[in-house]
Amino acid sequence: MFKILLTVFSLLLFLGATGSCSKTPNMPDDVIWTLKGQQTTILADKNRGAAIYSVNSNNFEYVVSTDRNGSPYQGNWYILGNLLQTAYTYNGQGEHNNPTEAGSADGTVSPVIFANINPGFFQSAVHPAYFYKLPNGQAISPDTITKRVTIDWNGIVNVIQHQIWIDIATPQATADIIGSVFYANPALSQLLVWNGSSWVLTPFKSAPTFVPALSISGTQPMIMTTPDGVHALGVYGPHSAYNMMSWDGPGVSTAQAISLTGERNPGGLSWHLAPANVGRYTTTVYYVVGTLAEVQAKIAQVMKLVPQS
Repeated sequence: MFKILLTVFSLLLFLGATGSCSKTPNMPDDVIWTLKGQQTTILADKNRGAAIYSVNSNNFEYVVSTDRNGSPYQGNWYILGNLLQTAYTYNGQGEHNNPTEAGSADGTVSPVIFANINPGFFQSAVHPAYFYKLPNGQAISPDTITKRVTIDWNGIVNVIQHQIWIDIATPQATADIIGSVFYANPALSQLLVWNGSSWVLTPFKSAPTFVPALSISGTQPMIMTTPDGVHALGVYGPHSAYNMMSWDGPGVSTAQAISLTGERNPGGLSWHLAPANVGRYTTTVYYVVGTLAEVQAKIAQVMKLVPQS
């Protein structure tokens, strides 16, 4: 799932909100955490490392978490990569040294250290599973990925703040980090890119497999929208590089893979550490959902409150 994203990037809110956790009937050992804002509901799943598998606002689902036949992501390894999560790769080894919040290709679950719902936000921490086991058979990274997801951030309805902390446990030669990545609803079929003064409609092509040349990358915020502007999704990271790739991969209908590095190297499009020393690395990104007009206005609000740098 992360092959193109790793390649492209040299690897690639409301205080009155309520939350709950519940068991899913088909997975008795699973727990679903529910974070509710004024108009948006966010769902996270214990059996996917507390990764977010649903962002639903006004009866529109923004995250693709079913296969092309509508079957749920549980049990479909290729769907877990669609979830809203953090992932990174070490030492230029791509998916073969790839701690992944939502879990591994063979179904290994990223162990949840803690997760809880609070008024207006959800927080969790996991030891991420390697997307593929290491050659020595190790399935779980000793690293820790911690996040805090705040809904209706700063009192702005439908603005979602995603704070991320990555604790690297053992020194590595290099690390390439995707702060936040997920697959967006294919109904969001138009892309707008901010050029510093206005939003520019930017054509893109879908492919039957990962084609790096077809990805749209840059350092300015992006909005995916339905052609009629009724539903839109904006992404913004004060220090991010952005990537969008539309593809029709195994098990999924055409969808837009959207990623934000979170941080980025000066003058570059990647968050590349060399060396990747033991320690904590942190970033914050923002999502905005609603109509196109609402998303444009609220991204402008967020950019004023948290300027690009």
